[in-house]
Amino acid sequence: MLKEIDDAEDKANTEMKRLIAKLSEKSHVANNFVQKISAIKKYASDLQAFIGSKSIEAEVEAEETYLNSLTKDGSFNQIRFKLNIDTKLLNIESTIESFGKVTSETKPPVVVLKRRKDKQAQIMSVVPHVVPKSFDELTLSEISQFTVQVKKRPNDIRGITVLPNGKIILADSGKSKLFIVDNNGRLDKFISCHTGTGPFDVTYIKDHEVAISTASGIQVININSGTVLESIKTDGDCRGIAHNKGTLICCVKSKGIQCIQISNKTISTLVKYQYDIDPLGISVYGNKIYVTSYNYPAVHCYTLEGKHLWQFEDFVLLQPTGIAVDNNSNVYIASFYHHTIIVLSSDGKKFKKHSYT
Repeated sequence: MLKEIDDAEDKANTEMKRLIAKLSEKSHVANNFVQKISAIKKYASDLQAFIGSKSIEAEVEAEETYLNSLTKDGSFNQIRFKLNIDTKLLNIESTIESFGKVTSETKPPVVVLKRRKDKQAQIMSVVPHVVPKSFDELTLSEISQFTVQVKKRPNDIRGITVLPNGKIILADSGKSKLFIVDNNGRLDKFISCHTGTGPFDVTYIKDHEVAISTASGIQVININSGTVLESIKTDGDCRGIAHNKGTLICCVKSKGIQCIQISNKTISTLVKYQYDIDPLGISVYGNKIYVTSYNYPAVHCYTLEGKHLWQFEDFVLLQPTGIAVDNNSNVYIASFYHHTIIVLSSDGKKFKKHSYT
């Protein structure tokens, strides 16, 4: 049996060495392709690059055919050793002619060749698992600050939103403009808003569309052309505004939190206000709504259906304005009076603060 094992091992080694030799012979081909592509990039004109790329493509097809032939003839198949135990070993006292027989078998290869053309849209990536920090481990520190670099500075910025490309939109109520800047404060463009009073806040919708809140309602604006795509009238001054899956959730002064369907402009009231407040800040994350009012040092948390979940009230939040929520449902609020950033735990029971200048 040991001889059979040795023989099977020698046979497998021979086949593997033969495959390695075949592949080694082709290594210079890959290097040749790299050199050709590098030369085309450096020296070729557009026409020469086109012709050269077609020539390389034909050569690649030939090499691909060769690799596929190795798959078809079984060169990439796995070789596994298998020992079939003789059943006579169950009775050790019986006559045993042999302990068994060693054979080798093939399995489908672990290497699978796929043509790029067959799956051009498929991208595979490994997403690392990130363990969220507890609230007690959370620390606040300033990363950077900038001054908006325009000839006439914005004088009453009420709202802010960040676009998917990293640019920032500032809603300047004093000048009735939207300023689009990069994260260093360099001005990309500005858009004049013909709103009467406002804009008070701005939120990103999709593509090149944003929504702004004004004294008379909401405007949906194309930030590329600066044109107004939709105008939606509200029954009162619209202040804080946020977008959530095709709906706009806004705070209407002295009225309440309202939900507006962009597609048909229907308006429903989620929360009614019982007193006169000025709700400047609103944020939506998951299935929850977070709201601040400039007149009261408090933050309220609601469900998307308008059910009140919790509130945090403390004079550390005097004159709260902007509000945002991170991926762990921690809530960040800017206190205009104290010049501080307050961060609340997801249940509103703990807070930390960071002063800024």
